[in-house]
Amino acid sequence: MNKTKLKLLATLFLAGILAGCVLSFYPLFPEKDIVFNPAFVGVWKTNPSPPTSSDSGVLTEGTFSVTRFIETGKNYLIQTEIKKEPPGRFLAQLGNIGTNLFLQIVPQQPDDIHPKRLYGGHFIQGYSFWKITIDGDKLRLAEMNYLWIEAMAKQNKLEIKYVQRDGGFIVLTASTQELQTFIAKYVDSPHAFPKTIEFMRQK
Repeated sequence: MNKTKLKLLATLFLAGILAGCVLSFYPLFPEKDIVFNPAFVGVWKTNPSPPTSSDSGVLTEGTFSVTRFIETGKNYLIQTEIKKEPPGRFLAQLGNIGTNLFLQIVPQQPDDIHPKRLYGGHFIQGYSFWKITIDGDKLRLAEMNYLWIEAMAKQNKLEIKYVQRDGGFIVLTASTQELQTFIAKYVDSPHAFPKTIEFMRQK
């Protein structure tokens, strides 16, 4: 395992465990495939009684504010306020795989942690992906199931590149095109995307 992959695992291990997300070294969409939907902009809060999100991870109780990055065109900034979690800032983008819309997010490095300094240089940003539906003032997110990914890896059935150090947290290392092919194959699988978190627009 090369130094870059070891550094990636050491940096993302805790973040991935806390978030319960499948993390990727590469984005799901190249810049040319990014789309913009103005309906995504706003303040969204988790539905107090979502039908299938009783154990869907940290996003089951929280609020996030979505604004547009004017200077970067089709990008969004998401600022999160999640129960039992510190505030977060993420660069977010939308793209399509077939008829399904997906959200990809990557954390923004804090301003006081400079990437060219010793400490800041050890922070490597990881992407996570969410199947997304926007219907008026209702938004639904379905995250890829990490336990499903882990189970396939244990059975040597995970048909996509990844790294896992000493049985620890799995991080996908497949290229953008390989990620799209993999997700397209399983996009309708109840095992790959079993849980939906519902949000309501606040403003």
